[in-house]
Amino acid sequence: ASGAVTRVESPVTEMLYYGAPEFQWTRDGSAVLQKITRRGYGALRLYSIDAATGRSVQLHADESDRFVDFYWHRWTYSPEADAVFWISEREGWSHALRVTLRGEKNYLTSGAWMVSGFAGNDSSGKALFVVGRGREPGRDPYLQHLYRVENDGRKITLLTPEPADHDVSVAPDGRFFVDNLSTIGQPTRSLLRSTRDG
Repeated sequence: ASGAVTRVESPVTEMLYYGAPEFQWTRDGSAVLQKITRRGYGALRLYSIDAATGRSVQLHADESDRFVDFYWHRWTYSPEADAVFWISEREGWSHALRVTLRGEKNYLTSGAWMVSGFAGNDSSGKALFVVGRGREPGRDPYLQHLYRVENDGRKITLLTPEPADHDVSVAPDGRFFVDNLSTIGQPTRSLLRSTRDG
């Protein structure tokens, strides 16, 4: 209303053909989260920008002297958890990392399988729903499954047990999801499932 301008102190960024800066407001509007892809695709960085002062702080970075996969990278801010969920390949596999606005970090998933996306979270902010591949022994590693992951990383629950590809949509309140499952030899079936136990 006053017309005052607050200049943001985040790093100067060269605009890329793919991977322009991405922004997301926090729950209370006190900060803006910014993801920056470095030219040459050697780094993905997450910043928190104070909305009142414009001061920018780096919360997390994935860096490599070869390549950081910017194209398939996913991140999301959860107002319920007041944290960022970030897919990181620092451990050799792409896994879900929780980053608080204070810069505290903990991996929610680990091991020889990959998290390929986020599908939502429950209304309490205590659990995240991730899409993963290659975790179930003896299955085609290209098949997608949905998992419930507690935010302390101690418990992972498979919500789609059938050996099929699962295309899912989690309800906004995080209580249920629609599961469209199929294989190359089976037509699609659509199920309504609970996010507590599948």
